[in-house]
Amino acid sequence: MIDLESILSDVAAYEAFPVEGAVSRIIGITAECGGIDVRLGELCSIEGADGAPVLAEAIGFTGSTTVLMPLEDLTGVGPGAPVRVLGRRLYAPAGPR
Repeated sequence: MIDLESILSDVAAYEAFPVEGAVSRIIGITAECGGIDVRLGELCSIEGADGAPVLAEAIGFTGSTTVLMPLEDLTGVGPGAPVRVLGRRLYAPAGPR
């Protein structure tokens, strides 16, 4: 007999491979990236030259290219830099709880 509860538990605990793309170009203060499936407003992490992550927000799309607005300095980031989708948005609670 198949232990469905055990299988469902294993599936729930499974961590999928992260989706990773790459910077295709940088224009002004934005970075363009291909190879990721991201939603508007979702956060991404761009790997800097020293390996440190640069947080960025998806602000638009051009065909299959995602336009990212970095929330930190892009110094050292160039074409081919890995980009990882974080699967969350910026969140800042405001007002009384």
